[in-house]
Amino acid sequence: MQKRKVLIPLDGSEFSRRIIPYVRQFCHPAHDELILLRVASEPVAAYTTVPRPIVTDVWFARGQPYPAGWQSGHAVYPGYVHQVWDNVQSALADELREHADCLHDDGYTVEVVIRTGDPAEEIIDFVEHNDIDLVAMATHGRTGLRRLVMGSVATEVLRRVTIPVLLIRPSA
Repeated sequence: MQKRKVLIPLDGSEFSRRIIPYVRQFCHPAHDELILLRVASEPVAAYTTVPRPIVTDVWFARGQPYPAGWQSGHAVYPGYVHQVWDNVQSALADELREHADCLHDDGYTVEVVIRTGDPAEEIIDFVEHNDIDLVAMATHGRTGLRRLVMGSVATEVLRRVTIPVLLIRPSA
């Protein structure tokens, strides 16, 4: 018998983690595989200034001669964005692994996934491409103007996926 795949999107907040006790209540280790998903913001390039050239009269940038020191203090180059992103991704995975280890100790099969982009879009995309059977997530349950202004990842997911969604609005 194949296990059902349960997607649990977490955003790093204590509030989002409140879904985990409900998942334990409704899902069984023998029947369900859990996938903890964290969607992070896109990495932003960090820029650094270029050291002044050693040549005193002319230096070349992209084949064009520039006077020594001319705007060299203002030139910018990507500052190891991939290394910064690797560190962020590793920290996010470590955070999710703490929860995964606890669930694993309870007998669940748990996978940790990190993605970047818009949370609602990434959750929906993951559901569509990974044969997910259930999405379980916490929601603030905002209504009216607050939901209109702040948006709702849960509402967007609920509207656009074709599988069951377990939404819990935990009490404070």
